[in-house]
Amino acid sequence: MLTLHENIALLEFDDAMTLHEVMAATILEQHLVEQISDTAVVVDHRTLAALLQNLKRKGYTPKVSGLDGG
Repeated sequence: MLTLHENIALLEFDDAMTLHEVMAATILEQHLVEQISDTAVVVDHRTLAALLQNLKRKGYTPKVSGLDGG
């Protein structure tokens, strides 16, 4: 079943192990809307800036899509 979300951003990680590590070591799980694959999650765009700052501080740089048509 297809689930549509508005005002979201997609974060993609290189592999499943990295996403698992990020979920355990950062605040990502608190901002999660849905995990859509073993390497990708959907998060609320309103908390994206703080989330990305936290991830970057811990050395994680996921690919981000969904902002400004990105």
